[in-house]
Amino acid sequence: MLLPPSEQENGHEEANVPRAARKKSASGIYHVLARGINQQRIFEDDADFALYLKILARVKRESPFVLYAYCLMSNHVHLLLGEQDVSLSRVIQRIGVSYAYRFNQRHDRSGHLFQDRFKSEPVEDDGYFITVLRYIHDNPVKAGLCSSAEQYKWSSCGRLGCADSLVDESNLFDIVPREEIAEAEHAGKERLEPFPATRKGRKPRLSDEEAMEVLKEASGVSSSGAFQRLPKEEQRRAVCGLLEQGSSIRQVARITGLGKGVVEAWRKQLLRL
Repeated sequence: MLLPPSEQENGHEEANVPRAARKKSASGIYHVLARGINQQRIFEDDADFALYLKILARVKRESPFVLYAYCLMSNHVHLLLGEQDVSLSRVIQRIGVSYAYRFNQRHDRSGHLFQDRFKSEPVEDDGYFITVLRYIHDNPVKAGLCSSAEQYKWSSCGRLGCADSLVDESNLFDIVPREEIAEAEHAGKERLEPFPATRKGRKPRLSDEEAMEVLKEASGVSSSGAFQRLPKEEQRRAVCGLLEQGSSIRQVARITGLGKGVVEAWRKQLLRL
């Protein structure tokens, strides 16, 4: 699990010490932390923040990846992203090199801007995804820059639903429904607790194995193929049971083999009850 910047090691890795291989994510989703060399500032003014987002958008077009969240702080950047055809390392390198070049031009400086290796942590289940999302959005609140995450100008939190949002919102809401994100960002002091497992009044997320057990108990079948052969009404009841237990649309689609659109439609029916 990624630690807050103040708790991570400082500076470069020691010379001649082999680097540990970067952990691969089975889901393709990563929490990325890129920070300034020696923890120096990488953003001096609003123009720098805006420049980074402009470069982020350009690299996203040229080397597509799924962006779930971001937060730009004075000396580091948090990204929650999904790797596609271009490797994670290549994407972050392109962003960092482009931004460092422009930053050095603007501020009449030379040399490296970012620490030589960014941090990345695989995000392989929905519960941890929510944890990371909240942690990223909470950064400016914890730093005392704002009283609520939506107020911070250089985070994706306050841009959700806006035409110029860089976040791939359909992908994000497949994992965390919009109303859950709103709940998290208005959770008051509870939100500031480090990586809370659950929120008051909400059940913990199920692992895929636990969700399969719930599905088996509700439907009497133990494979996605058998589940898809059930009558639609039996499928709907089992899916609604999973959703009520806290499973996400993406998880339900993954373990049942149903389309996300079908699961989303049944979820909307459930919310209207």
